[in-house]
Amino acid sequence: MGLEAQLRSTSDTLLAALEELGTLERRKREMEPGDPALVAISTRIEEIAEQVLGASAAQRDLTEQLSTEVNEGVRDAHGPSIARTPVPTVTGRSLTAAEILHDWRQAETERAGAEPGSEQEADLQARCDDLRGQYRRGFEETFGRHN
Repeated sequence: MGLEAQLRSTSDTLLAALEELGTLERRKREMEPGDPALVAISTRIEEIAEQVLGASAAQRDLTEQLSTEVNEGVRDAHGPSIARTPVPTVTGRSLTAAEILHDWRQAETERAGAEPGSEQEADLQARCDDLRGQYRRGFEETFGRHN
């Protein structure tokens, strides 16, 4: 995977983790002190915060490497931004909108069947958030940003 694709992947991971972190923190704020899921959600928040720290450090390392390559003339200083870098996939190609929607529906269906407050539900929610973000970015790249 090229440097740009690594940066994109790390950035997508970071954004998904931050979205999940926010969602869980808002859910936790509404819970009563005696709710049996409170500790599990707090534990998941801590795990995600550790992932965010690791992804942030990895992203800093990647951007330092990219900056060095730009300064050395190895890379174009006006190349694509992280947001404009295609989403890397296992096969080396970006998913189509139809593939993203299919995966998103499947993840939403699985999430609906997961035990509330479980790690599986949290992981599936993060996957749904990531796919929603991929779909939104693809839409905006194709049709422009609409507010």
